[in-house]
Parts: sequence; structure tokens; C-alpha cells
Amino acid sequence: MQAPEWETSQLTRLGSVLALTGRDGALPILESAVALAAATGSDAGLALALNGLGLASTLAGDPERAADAHRRALAWYETQRSLAGVSYTSGRLAGSSPDPDAALALATASVALAVRTGDPRAIAHGLEALALVEEDPVRSARALGGAWALRRRAEAPLPAPLREPLVRRRHELDDLLGDALPREVQQGALGALRRSAPDQDPVSAEGHRRDRPVLGPFPRP
Repeated sequence: MQAPEWETSQLTRLGSVLALTGRDGALPILESAVALAAATGSDAGLALALNGLGLASTLAGDPERAADAHRRALAWYETQRSLAGVSYTSGRLAGSSPDPDAALALATASVALAVRTGDPRAIAHGLEALALVEEDPVRSARALGGAWALRRRAEAPLPAPLREPLVRRRHELDDLLGDALPREVQQGALGALRRSAPDQDPVSAEGHRRDRPVLGPFPRP
């Protein structure tokens, strides 16, 4: 007989794979993972299952349920002071937050914490969240470029359902920036590869959004 923790992890993995491949049954499986983790007192398993449920809910078009699941997971990761857990979950929550300012704060925190982990995949995840919620087109384009470069370097491409919102955002940025878009994407990409280190600041542009701290891959040009 398998341990409950093992069963929870397998249910979470299966449900997440089903969600990312667009197949039926993801939500009930992830709900079962959440229930099992809660019943057995596995806090780590519960946080993992909640994030899986949040992701599946986002892909199913239910941002309110996604936000609730990610908030519950984030609360536990914060008590554990888990850089990776808080960074990942903040990025996911940013995408389902109805408040633009809250979404931007979450995405910003996701990037900052990811940089501290030194994991290029985590930094890319945070930058992707930032690209989707940042209203300033230059900063958004640079975040998109940085995420793309880091994923390519880490050989960690996004599954198609997670890539689609970024493709849509790139089309929006093309309308906003026109011929300047490739330059800004390239700037973000080069900066990410050159400066993805804890003392650097991802995605800045001189003169843009000076009302809040610059976060940027990367130093001002």
C-alpha cells in the first residue's frame, strides 16, 4: 500500500499533466489530491496540489478559483520562507488577480525572489508573469525577451497552453511598439543572459514608470 504523500504527489502530477495537455479529468483529480493532502495533514503536499488546482482552474477559464487556490498555497510557502515556492506561486497568482496593482506587485516579487534562487527557469517564470501584467510596453517587451532567452538557455520550453497568453501579449506589444519591439525584446534577452544574478534588477528602461522601483534584467541602457 502506497503512503498518502506518494499518492497525493502522483494525483497532483497526473492532474497537472492532463490540464497542460488539454485533456478531460484534470480538475476532479486535483480536487482529490487537495482533499487527500488535507485529510492526511501533508502541508507540503497540500500546497503543491493547490498550485496544481490553481493552474488547471486558470486553463479552464476560472480565475477566481485559481486565485483562491494559489492564495492558500502562497500562505503556506510564506510560513516556510521558501524562495522557490513563494516565487512560483506569486507568479501564478499574478495571472489570476483582478487587481492590476496587486498583480504587478506579485509578478515583481516573483522575479525578485526567483533571481535569489539562481534558477533560470524560475526567473523566466517570474518574467513571464511580469510580461503579462506590466502595462508599460517597453518593460513588458523586455520581460518577454528575458524569459524567452532564459528558457532557451535552460532548454525548458513552455507547454503550449502556457505559451499562448505570451504569444497574444507579443501581438499586443507589436501593435504598441511597432518596429521598436524586436529591439526591446532583444535588449531583454541579452540582459537576461548577461545579468541574471541576485544583485541585478530585471527589465528596466530609463524614464519609464519612475513612480516605483525599477526591477529590471537589467541595468538601464
